[in-house]
Amino acid sequence: LMVLAVALLLLHLGHPRQAWRALVGWRTSWISRGTLALTLVLFLAALALVWPAAAPYLGALLLALAAVVLIYPALVLGQPSAIPFWRGPFFWISNVVGGLSSGLAWLISCQALVGTGTQPWLWWVQIALLFTLAASVGLHVAVAVGSAGAAGESARRLLRGPELLSFVLLGCLAGVGMPLAVAVHSAASAPPVALLVVAAAAARTAGDVALRRSLETGGSYEPVS
Repeated sequence: LMVLAVALLLLHLGHPRQAWRALVGWRTSWISRGTLALTLVLFLAALALVWPAAAPYLGALLLALAAVVLIYPALVLGQPSAIPFWRGPFFWISNVVGGLSSGLAWLISCQALVGTGTQPWLWWVQIALLFTLAASVGLHVAVAVGSAGAAGESARRLLRGPELLSFVLLGCLAGVGMPLAVAVHSAASAPPVALLVVAAAAARTAGDVALRRSLETGGSYEPVS
């Protein structure tokens, strides 16, 4: 999945052969830091696969690098001061919690597919993450709607026009509501069949992409005075 993500990132470059230059600004640029973290995660994960004996020693380093991969998109988007909708604590929380809940959804799916069973507390963690995600997105949009200028216009754009489908139906209902219903049912009763768990993970991922896309494309610049 991370290889696919890197490939998609390369498609945005005008000169893919010069992609290595994205690493040179790691001292000041979160784009460079994120690129470096992605590269190291891919290298170390591949090393752990071909050299299993080294895997226990790479775990802590991989976890630290994964944390950088998790948080750097929000930090990148928060840098441009001209787009106020991309700033604020709730926007940062929604990005981080969204990634955590998507990752946990697929971890639970892998456990269901191989038949090892899911520990009940993981379902409660997922419920807490999804509630936090819904609250942070709702609060971010609510605060922005009451703001003047570009932030308010960006929030109102999510609730009307073409962004409504992506934000409400895919990002919120499919990406949060459906996985939350499966998690609540699983925590309160017997675990569901593996196919339903995988479907919930797929909905969580699709909803995560739709939610991030709508929040990012909905951001607009402050007018130049």
